[in-house]
Amino acid sequence: MTYKNNSNAGNAGSNRLANYVSVAERVHDAQGELLRIETTAPIMLNEQMGYIRCTVYMRNDRTATGTATFRLDLGGNSAKATNPIEDCETSAVGRALAFLGYSADKRMGFSIASKEEIEEAQRRSEAVVAKQPNRNEIIARCEELLAQAVEKQITVTHQYLDMPWEDLDIAEIIQLGKYLKAQVSK
Repeated sequence: MTYKNNSNAGNAGSNRLANYVSVAERVHDAQGELLRIETTAPIMLNEQMGYIRCTVYMRNDRTATGTATFRLDLGGNSAKATNPIEDCETSAVGRALAFLGYSADKRMGFSIASKEEIEEAQRRSEAVVAKQPNRNEIIARCEELLAQAVEKQITVTHQYLDMPWEDLDIAEIIQLGKYLKAQVSK
């Protein structure tokens, strides 16, 4: 779901999160009708990944099941990394409640993702952007490696050497850099 708040574009991410409800809020909202919550033991899909199912039973004979996945190989300090089973169970509960109408979005009333899930997705997206290589830094490193090759009198031939930097995409520049590094390291 996409939400744009044109009144304050600089804080669109935080305003967007303000519209989401946490799983704890959903549980609180459902307490008057909530009969019980049952979760499965973690079910492993492979050595590093699994899932948990949660079924929520309401007093009015309505039920819903939510499923969430976890990974055991995540690094970092997020709940998904430090407490993957507990985080997964909470997500499964939140999804089941969302299927029963306890929505995650205060404005629209129909989103399934919880505030915690949106925060995690946003955190991962920011981490990916932070990890992306800086084009100018990679070009500078390639130029350093070319200078080292000249200094060591190494003849280098590569299809991208004759092309201007602006004609190369980041993957091509990285490929060239790996080639140059291998040649200089010999």
